[in-house]
Amino acid sequence: MKEENNYIKSVSTANLLNNLFEGNITFKNGLNIVAGENGTGKTKLLSHIVQNRGSQSIVEFSNTADTRKNIVAFSPKRNAQKMLIEQALNVARSENAPQNALKEFLNRQIEENSFSTIKSISEYLTLSHQTQIETEDKKPSEASSSVQEEFGAILNKIFDYKINFSWNTSTRKLAFDIAKTNFNLKPDNLSTGENAIISLIFAIYFVRKDTDVYLIDEPEVHLNWQLEEKLFSFLDWFCNEHSKQIIIATHSRACFIDPFIDNSQFLLWKESKIISSSKPDEKLLTLLSGDIVKIIGGVTAKDKLVYVEDNSHKLILDKIKELKNVDIEFVKEGSCENVKRLSKAFKKLNIENVYFLVDNDNKPIATADLTSEYANLIQLKKYCIENYFLNEEILNEIDKRSVKTRTIKQLIEESIKEVNEPSFKSYKKLIENNLLDTEMLDFIDSSKIIETFRGKLGFSEKKTFFEEYLIKANEKGLLDTIFSEIITLFV
Repeated sequence: MKEENNYIKSVSTANLLNNLFEGNITFKNGLNIVAGENGTGKTKLLSHIVQNRGSQSIVEFSNTADTRKNIVAFSPKRNAQKMLIEQALNVARSENAPQNALKEFLNRQIEENSFSTIKSISEYLTLSHQTQIETEDKKPSEASSSVQEEFGAILNKIFDYKINFSWNTSTRKLAFDIAKTNFNLKPDNLSTGENAIISLIFAIYFVRKDTDVYLIDEPEVHLNWQLEEKLFSFLDWFCNEHSKQIIIATHSRACFIDPFIDNSQFLLWKESKIISSSKPDEKLLTLLSGDIVKIIGGVTAKDKLVYVEDNSHKLILDKIKELKNVDIEFVKEGSCENVKRLSKAFKKLNIENVYFLVDNDNKPIATADLTSEYANLIQLKKYCIENYFLNEEILNEIDKRSVKTRTIKQLIEESIKEVNEPSFKSYKKLIENNLLDTEMLDFIDSSKIIETFRGKLGFSEKKTFFEEYLIKANEKGLLDTIFSEIITLFV
């Protein structure tokens, strides 16, 4: 924190939810995450804070002498209203528009059963534009450049997009779009998740000068897992950068992930009372994890639960499971980073019997970190799982070509030369000089060549290629040798 702000230290829960709460709930400066299942009073707690912010005996602030106890309350239970820039400009020019925007949120009651509208992306830009013209005596073109830079920096905390916000001196109108992967999109072209998260972070930034405390009810609404984590990272950054306290009520899995788990407290049922705990219980973990298999004390519906990166991982491991005749559940998480984050979370929660598999990607994790930071994380030694499908002995056995004028090695080299990516240039040079050996193949991204290569062998489908390779490796007693790094999962 750069400077001391007036933040909430504790809240008395007496008389809240008919005395179902036990004890006071304490908060720290910065980001605070309150997680819990439905019915544990998360939203009621936020409402309770808003209603009683003026009573030091109920809502204790860090600075009792400071009479400023403004609280900004957001309830993003639906995505922000989408407005075109022309409509937003008219709003901004209405009397007291910036003040009205603030008052809509300032000290507002959290609404549990209805949706409170957060203003649109374009409206926050135009309101800020109008404010700079009126209070800083800027020309419209100067103000638009300033707003573009200011809010562009906020946007870049989550998305690698660019704001184009300019004043047309001829038409005397503002023009606004967002540049996203070489496309210029109008506000109504954004996805629901993009619109929701950008509107929320702009709203938070817009009222930063008027409050020290934010309450946000379920900020993850409309967001996928990746956007949830980006939003929580933004909130953490914002608290530190602008000396604020943010208290959020959530169902997000982010509360289990570093660094957010240290900012989290969990509302749990215990002997017919609601208590606050620094760790979730088994029921809450199951409800919030979002997994297809329930995790109860580390034991799943299967013998083991293994999180994997992608479809190739799952397809290959499912076939090995069939060949080994063992009961394991594989869950695809979508990326290496997602799997590693979950592994870190499970390390904190001390849950066993759950494993995590990631490719190497030529980025080996230090052995010490594997044990100290991660829970049951297995990182492949080769670049990716497709690299384990280049064993020439097995490939010769399953080769479907009727005419075999080229060797398996030559087919692999041909496939490498057909990849038009900078990272493959060095391998092409090695091939030209006849220097590419088998060990070097371990460091190449074989996922880039496997489609072309299996076609050269006569396989029309990747699934069939993987399965026949695994079956043949098993028949020849080589399955455990080739896949030695992951075979322990099947024991």
